[in-house]
Order: sequence, then structure tokens, then C-alpha cells
Amino acid sequence: MNFLGAIGYVMKGSGLEELMGQLYGPNTLDHVMSGKAFARAIRGHIIIHDALVQLLLKCVVDDNYDYTSGPVVLESDKDLGFSVANGSDFADVIKELYCSTWNEKVTVTDCSILECECLQEIDFALQKLKHCLSEQSRTSRLWVQYMEHVDLLKLFIVAERTSDWTLHLMTCYRMLALFAAAGHYNYAKSCRLYVQQMLELSNTHPELHNNLSTGNHTIRRSDRLWARLSCDLVIEQTLMKSVKGRGGLTHGRGMHDTVRHIWTNTMTDCASIHFAMSAVTGFSTSMSDHVEVAAARVRRDGSDLAKVNNYLLANSPFRFLDSSNLVSLLTGVVAGPDDHVNCEVADEVGLKIQQKWDNATYGEISAGKRDKVKTLSHLTM
Repeated sequence: MNFLGAIGYVMKGSGLEELMGQLYGPNTLDHVMSGKAFARAIRGHIIIHDALVQLLLKCVVDDNYDYTSGPVVLESDKDLGFSVANGSDFADVIKELYCSTWNEKVTVTDCSILECECLQEIDFALQKLKHCLSEQSRTSRLWVQYMEHVDLLKLFIVAERTSDWTLHLMTCYRMLALFAAAGHYNYAKSCRLYVQQMLELSNTHPELHNNLSTGNHTIRRSDRLWARLSCDLVIEQTLMKSVKGRGGLTHGRGMHDTVRHIWTNTMTDCASIHFAMSAVTGFSTSMSDHVEVAAARVRRDGSDLAKVNNYLLANSPFRFLDSSNLVSLLTGVVAGPDDHVNCEVADEVGLKIQQKWDNATYGEISAGKRDKVKTLSHLTM
């Protein structure tokens, strides 16, 4: 949630609010940008990220792409290291991989998907295009940086859902720079200390390290692959729900020590009775599909993605080829070299702040408001 808020701060005034406005109403927008509306913010960032990727992919694989409405950075497609002649085969390859995964002919953990030659060529060309855009335009660099932050957000979700301890630590480490750049210094310091302690866990507490490395840093409530949940999430949405729901502690029983002890010690017995009654009656909770893959949600996501795509056709962030000015898609405000706006290099600013904290104890670490990045919103305040 805090990382979402950091993304919203860095992109404030850039036009991301207008893109989010294509998906949500004005009353929800502030909560989405701050990360408080967690699920909606996740959905919005992923949809906008998908639209931006599609915009860049058109430059790579579509030989009929109208360059006047999108990025104009390369004179020939050969500079990308990818032949447009293969572009027509790209959609067929992706469709085949998708159908194979959907029909369970290939599992999502199968490394052969990542080894697909066509996907590797597309990825190489896409990364090279992003690099060229970042070098030639400050505005493009800001939005490429935003795409990288959303990619990091996705990796963190994958690490939690699949209980990948190594990926979890890697994503936490990569989040440190943005925490510092956005002025979220408590998270920047605490997460920094957390990563340091966890990296030393194999030496300080080897048994605990082995448990976490085998996937025990999250909680599983079903046998599905994408079923792991963070511990704090389970505490807040499952255990606290049972405390405050019917039969819990807050409905007339009180919170006295005796009542809490009796309720806690009888939870396992109540669970056993629940499972036994379910077996006798033949009634059990069905394992329905997640709401995000339901037909109604898929239709809505497709509709919202179309809205964002239509907006980006006329307001592409990659159409500005000015290396000295940073342009807002929302207001058209231009930040020149003398305006000290540096949100497009937030990662570099955060890294410098982190480097200042090297060889310092937790209590000695400090940073001021002037150290964090200055966004485009500062020009209109």
C-alpha cells in the first residue's frame, strides 16, 4: 500500500490522474493515487501498464503503425534488433502459448514459456525501445520509469502469492529507492533494516531461514497455486473477522482475560466440529473462481483497457522528443531545466539517499523534505 502511494506521489501532476479517471470516479481517485484503495489501485495500475506496453509493442511488431501518433525515436526497425517481418507471427505465438496454458498443456511454472525465441526477441526489442525513449525524452523517461515500478509491484504480488522468499527479498530491496525518493522515510529505513536482517538470517537463525526459504513466510488456505496470502492480510481479514463476527468476542461476551482464553483455546475444537458437520451433511464451501477471472470482471477490464487505449492514442506520453523539458499530459505544464523537477529520475535520487545512509546506525539515519523528488504538481501549487 505504501509503495502504491509512493508511485502516486512521483507521478502526481504527470497525467496519471487523468488515466485513472478513465477507470474511477473523482471521489475514488485520491484514494487510488494514495494507495489506500488497494485493490482498485492495483487494478488501475495494471490496466494502464498494459495499455502503455501495447502502445510500445505497436512500434516493434506492427508494420502499419502510424508513427505520427506515437513514439518517433528510430529510423528503422532494424535498430531494435527485431524484424518487422516476424511481427505477423508474434500474435500467433502468443495465442498458442496462452491456449496451451489455459488448457493445462503447459503449466505456468514451465520455464519453456520464457525460453520461447519469439518472446525473447520481442522482450529485447521492447527493452531497447524503452532505453532509446528514456535517452531522448524526459517525459518518456518518467513513464518508462512508471512502467518499471508497476513491473516491480507485479513481482511483489507474485512473490507473496507463490511464496517465493528469494523474490520477496529482491523486490523489497528494489523498493527502497522509491520509498526514499517519495519521502516515505520510515518505510525506507525500516524496510532497509528488514532486508539486511533477512539476508543474514542464514547465519543468525538457520532453522528459521530454512522454514522461510521453503515457502513458510506466507499462509495457504487452499491447494491452488496462486493461493498464498501475507500474514498481516490473514490476521486483518480472517482472524479479526472471526473476533468481530457472530460468535466472536465483541458481540456481548466482552474482552476479559478469561473470555479471550476460552475463545482462543476452543477455536481448534470448533473448527473440527465444523469440518465434521460439513462431512455429515455433504455441504462444503465451493472453490469458486477468483473474482478477477470472472466473466463480468473480464468484460469490465476489457472495456476499461479500451478507454485507456483510446486516451493514449491522442495523448501518448512517448510523443514528446524533448530531452530538456518534462511535459504533463494532464495540464500541458512544461518543466524546464531550471524548475528543479526531477521526478523522472526518482530511482537515482532514492539511490543517492540510500547511499548516504551507508555505515550508519538506524538511529543516525535522517533525511529532510528537500531531499525527496520534486514532481510536476509543484509547478501548479
